[in-house]
Amino acid sequence: MAARRVGCSAVYLTGTSRSRLTVDSSRQSVGLLTPVHIPGMNSVQIARVSAGIPTGGQFSTARRGEPDLTLDDDHADAVVNVRSEPLKNMAARELGRTIREEMAAAHPDGIAIARQIDTAILLAEHLHSDQRRSNPTITTAGAALTGSEAYVVHPLRNALRVIRWGETDPDTVTATILHDAVEDQAEKMIKGKGLPIPVSKHERRRMALAVLTADFNSQVSHIVGRLSNPITEPGLTKQQKREAYRAHVAPAVAEYPVFMAKAADFVDNALGLHHQQGRPEMVGHLAQKYLPLCSVFTDATRLHQVAGCRLHPDLLGKLAGAEPYLRSLLP
Repeated sequence: MAARRVGCSAVYLTGTSRSRLTVDSSRQSVGLLTPVHIPGMNSVQIARVSAGIPTGGQFSTARRGEPDLTLDDDHADAVVNVRSEPLKNMAARELGRTIREEMAAAHPDGIAIARQIDTAILLAEHLHSDQRRSNPTITTAGAALTGSEAYVVHPLRNALRVIRWGETDPDTVTATILHDAVEDQAEKMIKGKGLPIPVSKHERRRMALAVLTADFNSQVSHIVGRLSNPITEPGLTKQQKREAYRAHVAPAVAEYPVFMAKAADFVDNALGLHHQQGRPEMVGHLAQKYLPLCSVFTDATRLHQVAGCRLHPDLLGKLAGAEPYLRSLLP
């Protein structure tokens, strides 16, 4: 069933689909940052609750073969049909395949869109091929392994999360897939075009964004530019860096596409700190980094809802639970 645009987010007509999120758009939007109440949960969700992590539709409300549950609050009912595999359990190949499937379902006649998404996934896999994340790898059996995971699963998880929150705008999804490309791999992007590498970090970033404009379009490069963390001057204290980070994010998320992509990034990074087992100092540092963004997302959520954006209950629930979760991690 095709998506239709309402305000600034994609709202799906009630229906069922093999791998699609469906929301009854005839009902009122969920109240400002109202936590989602789930009348039942699977073992994965129970484990997340015990760890103090907010849960919601994105992490599946049913085991395989069981019916989906209804997410109820004071303002809306949303029937959420998603794959039962938690995103943290999905490997890069499965994430890429699912993104392609769900974007194809949202844009059944969009051949150019399918090509753009496929190109973005392949580029992200190439650019991040030498990077690893310190989070443990979660297998499909749910067992945590020591070590790290392929970095590309992070942007791919973010993109699939954005799609399942109802946003299937091709440029927003493409930028989410490539949100760390310019920040982390500007030199690789420039070398890929056979161009000399500038000495200045600012010039390297400018050239990398120009590459995205040439390969995709100006909207993709604009969103990625807004998502890229600022280049800070040497000698700043940790507190000064945190202040610079917040000052960068606050105006950026006033733009709806940036808000959706950054919220997905925030959820994957800030609400996944419980995976950093045995690293209390790092967890505390990151909790202090992300905590100031809670008020930023609260303000941005109000801004976009007042503008008529329908935000998914899972997104609202996770943002509502972020501050108490992060405070619980502080020393």
